Amino acid sequence: MLKTLLVFAGLMGASALWLAFRHPPRVDLEASKVDEPDQRRSQTHHLESPSFLGVVLSDEVVRLSCPMDAFVKQMQVREGANVDAGEVLVQLEAHHLADDMKLAEASLRASRTALEEAKLNQIQAQENLERMRASQSIYPAAEIREAELQLARTDHRVSAAKSEQQQAQIRLDALIRQSSQTDIVSPISGTVQHIQLKLGQTISQGQTMLSVTAPSRGVVRFAVPPDLTRQIRTGDSFKLMGFEMRYQGVVTSIAPERDEPTQLVFCLGQIQADSYPPAGASCQVFLEPKDHDHF
Repeated sequence: MLKTLLVFAGLMGASALWLAFRHPPRVDLEASKVDEPDQRRSQTHHLESPSFLGVVLSDEVVRLSCPMDAFVKQMQVREGANVDAGEVLVQLEAHHLADDMKLAEASLRASRTALEEAKLNQIQAQENLERMRASQSIYPAAEIREAELQLARTDHRVSAAKSEQQQAQIRLDALIRQSSQTDIVSPISGTVQHIQLKLGQTISQGQTMLSVTAPSRGVVRFAVPPDLTRQIRTGDSFKLMGFEMRYQGVVTSIAPERDEPTQLVFCLGQIQADSYPPAGASCQVFLEPKDHDHF
């Protein structure tokens, strides 16, 4: 009995496979067709909304350099922080300043002493020459000539001593100014960017520490390949992406020629909003031209 059932099940399975191959299921080709006009419109829309890399401009960027050889004692701000004019950004410390100031003070005292001695010798040489000229009958002309040369030499020593004193005073004044510049303050209100130092780091005089960028006025610059400039006109709208919120704006100018180093054409746009993204920020500019015929 069991053998009979197995044979019957095998025959039924073979029949089903034969029917499946003989009459395959019909596919609704009409439903699978893509709406070609819609597809073309999608492609056209993609082509008509080009995007370009841009940056939000600032009216002013101040780069702060280290006024002396020092090390970073304290960092008061972080990258991207908004600061006010006069706010302390970095605190420096320079142990060598105290020793340098002692040496400069000693040098100034020595130059003052040298100047006083030179002036005294000048007075003596002047008095000696006047005495000899008053008694020319008893002094040979050669001795009077030597007295004149001695006075000229003392005049030169006085001038040199004065110059040395002035230089010593300048060196001391510079050290005094440096000692008052250990607190680096922001000269303008803006955003801290491009920090190039770390806590405890030793930095050299003249080394760039950071930059402070003035607040943005909503001007964005973006670069366009020359062959795509025909797609852009002044007054075209754009969307700005790359921030927590989106911005709208319009194209305000298009450069008449390409930039030589980059071989790109730079365009400017004005963001239309109550507040603007931070200056120096990178963004993506999506154009929305008014007249699509010129694409």
